[in-house]
Amino acid sequence: MIKINSTDMTTKLNRLGHLHLLFKGKNKYVIEMTDIFLAQMPEALVNIEQHIVSRNKQGVYHEAHTIKSSINIIDLVVLKPLILELENCWEHDWESIQTQYRVFQKKVNQEIRLIQEDRKLLIGSMSATGARA
Repeated sequence: MIKINSTDMTTKLNRLGHLHLLFKGKNKYVIEMTDIFLAQMPEALVNIEQHIVSRNKQGVYHEAHTIKSSINIIDLVVLKPLILELENCWEHDWESIQTQYRVFQKKVNQEIRLIQEDRKLLIGSMSATGARA
């Protein structure tokens, strides 16, 4: 079996390199954190959209604030400024909030695809070394 060292794996990852370093190359923990994020994000998107429809800025703020920590932990640089804009919804009118949400939603979907690719790479690496996910 070919063993891929931790540094090599970190450089191959598109979006999960930060987590891989944070967890010191322990793929199992990176995958677990990724799975939590992948489960949390679609629900958060639905909730934010519902709060926008019902014009509930407190709800938009709460959802944005809640998922901001996951975005920061994974270090999704593209999403950080976008989630901050949604979190600061008090400063914006509803049309701006809707526009910000659409941009955020589009970028989230792009990031999720990249995260899923990284996740497959990690699982493949674990399979190659005989480790379990």
